[in-house]
Amino acid sequence: MELLQLQYFQTVARLENLTKASQELYITQPNLSVSIARLEESIGVPLFFHRKGQIKLTEYGKIFLEYVDNAFMELESGMTKIHEMYELSQKQISVATSINDLLPDLLKSFSQKNPYVHIRQFNFSLKQIIEHLINHNVAFAITSEQITHPKIDWLPFVETEKMLLFNNNHPFASKTRISIYDLSKERFICDTSRADETFIESIGRKAGFIPHIVCESNDNKLAVDLLEANFGILFVSASALMRIQALFPSAQVKAARLKDSPENAVIGIARLKNYQFSEISHKFFSYVTNYLSQINLDTQQFLLKHYSE
Repeated sequence: MELLQLQYFQTVARLENLTKASQELYITQPNLSVSIARLEESIGVPLFFHRKGQIKLTEYGKIFLEYVDNAFMELESGMTKIHEMYELSQKQISVATSINDLLPDLLKSFSQKNPYVHIRQFNFSLKQIIEHLINHNVAFAITSEQITHPKIDWLPFVETEKMLLFNNNHPFASKTRISIYDLSKERFICDTSRADETFIESIGRKAGFIPHIVCESNDNKLAVDLLEANFGILFVSASALMRIQALFPSAQVKAARLKDSPENAVIGIARLKNYQFSEISHKFFSYVTNYLSQINLDTQQFLLKHYSE
């Protein structure tokens, strides 16, 4: 009997569907079925029975599931305890983000004030961030999407509107506001860290067209190069626009606000609930919240100065 088999058992018991369980577990359905069969063979009793396309727990399975759930809860409690003990003994912080260009300046300024602290930084997708937080591989995460998970606190600190960025010679260049209903014939450059494919497709659905996405990137330099080549247009948060203009002041690009404002861009910080953080972790959390709050304030002033009507 292996832990992985028990995790498979939990998932199948929860979903009562082998196809859905295999998709969630990233395993083929035949391999999942073999794993469940081997678990039943090792225990010596049937844990599931099939009925009308669903897979249901037997009475034996229901009892076994209670013990499996308790076992995993105990293992997680043990992991939490040793990670808390380790963190309290270390001057080390681990942080993940889904926004590639945000952390360098933040971590640099924090390190300058706290040179004795060792920082481990990771770039992950939102799904990976949730997994690494729950598994105690990172203490904090800074994301451009809200995290809703019963074990994780996510606090927003930056909330700004999304804008449109394009070449100086684009027909939009003479406009200060643009409607999403005027975008049906445009080509889109996708910023995977802030306004990803899902967001662009939601704009298309709202305006009644299928977006033509020509490139996906999380690199500001590449995005600006593509815009200067008039390769497409780019949705960008106001805070990201402020940073792009600071990094590339001579770029031949222009921005405009949107008439039909989509959902605001957000940046927040996530951490595990009820976790005993070290003193340096509390210091880092406080620093990040102040840093993000200042970005929010700077962005509002930036919009008032350059894009007010």
